[in-house]
Amino acid sequence: MDVRLIPVDQLELDLCNPRIARMLEMFDPMQITSEQIALALGAGDSQEGDTYTTFYSLKESIRTHGGIIQPIIVNELTDGRLVVIEGNTRLAA
Repeated sequence: MDVRLIPVDQLELDLCNPRIARMLEMFDPMQITSEQIALALGAGDSQEGDTYTTFYSLKESIRTHGGIIQPIIVNELTDGRLVVIEGNTRLAA
């Protein structure tokens, strides 16, 4: 496993992620907003008292701590693109 710091703008969301793919089936991919992706990735999935971190609290945590704690795992494709296979929510946040 190769561990590197990669600029966020070089990473791509995994469009095969079931939550994202479901949204792509329902909407025109060219008109999907970052807010819709956030909702698809779980913003609002948690209810008060749940142990799960909501998208928005994750976003605030990243802002407060100046980065993420858990690494984002990516797959480097043969064409050089870096697709997130674990951490789509962290990338979207």
